[in-house]
Amino acid sequence: MDTLGAEAQKRLRSLAAENRRREGEALRLFRPMETQMPYLISEASERIIRGGVRGGKTVLAAADFSSACTGIPLTGNDGKELPFRYPTDRPLVCWVIGYNQKHIARIYKYLFTPGIFAKFRILKDPETGELRSWRPWDPEDAKLEHLTKPHPPMIPRRFCPVDSPPGDGTAGIAYENKGERIFSLAKLTNGTEIYGFSSGGRAGMGVAVDLIWIDEDVEYPQYVAEWQSRLSDVKGKLIWSAWPWADNDALQLMSTRAEEESKLDKPDVSEIVLKFSKNPYMPPEEVVKRRKGWAAEGDGTLRARDSGEFLTGLTLVFPNFDIDVHGIPSLVNDKDPLDKILARHNYRIPKEWTHYLGVDPGFAHMALVLAAVPPPDIGDYYIVYDEIYLERAVPADAIRELQRKAPKQKWHCFIMDEHMGRQTQTAGKTVRQQWTEAFEKAALRSRLTYSSFSPGSDNIFARNLVVRRSLDPRSDGTTRFRLFRDKTRYMQREFVRYRRTVTKDETTEKTRASHNHLMDANAYIMASEPIYYIPPPEEREKSPAFRTIEQLRGRNKKGRDDDTIYMGAGKAPVFTT
Repeated sequence: MDTLGAEAQKRLRSLAAENRRREGEALRLFRPMETQMPYLISEASERIIRGGVRGGKTVLAAADFSSACTGIPLTGNDGKELPFRYPTDRPLVCWVIGYNQKHIARIYKYLFTPGIFAKFRILKDPETGELRSWRPWDPEDAKLEHLTKPHPPMIPRRFCPVDSPPGDGTAGIAYENKGERIFSLAKLTNGTEIYGFSSGGRAGMGVAVDLIWIDEDVEYPQYVAEWQSRLSDVKGKLIWSAWPWADNDALQLMSTRAEEESKLDKPDVSEIVLKFSKNPYMPPEEVVKRRKGWAAEGDGTLRARDSGEFLTGLTLVFPNFDIDVHGIPSLVNDKDPLDKILARHNYRIPKEWTHYLGVDPGFAHMALVLAAVPPPDIGDYYIVYDEIYLERAVPADAIRELQRKAPKQKWHCFIMDEHMGRQTQTAGKTVRQQWTEAFEKAALRSRLTYSSFSPGSDNIFARNLVVRRSLDPRSDGTTRFRLFRDKTRYMQREFVRYRRTVTKDETTEKTRASHNHLMDANAYIMASEPIYYIPPPEEREKSPAFRTIEQLRGRNKKGRDDDTIYMGAGKAPVFTT
């Protein structure tokens, strides 16, 4: 050192100090739990970290995302550096997506705020003098808690000055609201750009993205497919860290794909599930206390908050629907009385049964349910025998389908969504008026409403309760509600997707406004208490014997003034009217 000049010595001291600072950066000290390792070694392009509360999902996602953005590799729980699976030859374009702008502010803290993860603390090892992460599950380490310090920010300050705006070639952060730390762009010194988007808007149209991190729920699950498409051009990756949001179809679909591909050598989607009770950073007495409290709220609450399980059965509006039970023909009852009767009719609903039509009008999604009630001597049944589901359609489209599926049908009642029916659209006419005029033009009529419509119940809870009760098995094993399995594909799909609104605190009775179009059309009919009505004489189906007599009467009356019918040899009349 004596042979070096003062400036050189100063530079060496500066480099040594910088080296020590870098050794103390969060990403270099972070050590994943054993349960987190399968995520870090996965080569799948889409990875889910699902878990209960405080399971360790967010800190893992933040560490992996920050590692990708900075180029700093993570170290496994065995102390060995993990393979770095992101591009290193160019700056990256990365997105973080939160539910809303307040969520973006929370993600900012995950990336740029020191000590945000309370249990991730740094300790100077008493024996080696080196910095490392604190291990509270180790009894000896637990005694050293008073010597620990909060972790540095996941993305070191040297990569991004958080209080300076980004410029042309300079790092910094652009804020939508600086006071609340709602950021739109964080530009790092290595050229990587991190964009913050809320899930309610359409993010970055037409932009190729290297890495997307979705944290928790999204406002519009249908946008996820669009975000995924941004990854294709550069073979990008997607991270989704989430509590098990049961009403998020995109998350459940991705989770299902991960399960289906779990046995493949190179799956495109992978998933790990982290449990609160398996998090070694949680004190055992705290685990016992929290689990006891959640159990008191119900088994579903315990399973979701501790184990991160999807609880679709608890959120489905109709959890008691089972196509094997309610479908026609039945797959669970080979002596089903309704099946036997319908089999004699070649599984066609007789025209003399009472027929109802439920309509959920709309342009984006239009749904019609065709249902019938048989005579009381057959049994107390309500049968959905067909459906019409159209997208971006007008009444004329539905009428064509209806006439194709049920030609010359005698309808008892047409029922429509009253709320939608009152809305005014084209030429100042209400939706109900437009449908009425279209039905009248097509000569579609019902006994009760002619070409118009009876208003459907707007009490969602009450009408769904009627449907739910009709699904319950009766003492003889039958159910009032039945549907033709080969004619109701869309309705069956809605039955297993129509859900109540879920938050982390409760499952409400409020239903989601999706996968509900055929559900609503059906509920309008059922809430009207449909029963069998004896058809008027002119509509009744005539027996084969009666039709034969009519034919003979018509044939023998040709050229005669009387109604005498001659049958067989001779001229003696055998039937006189």
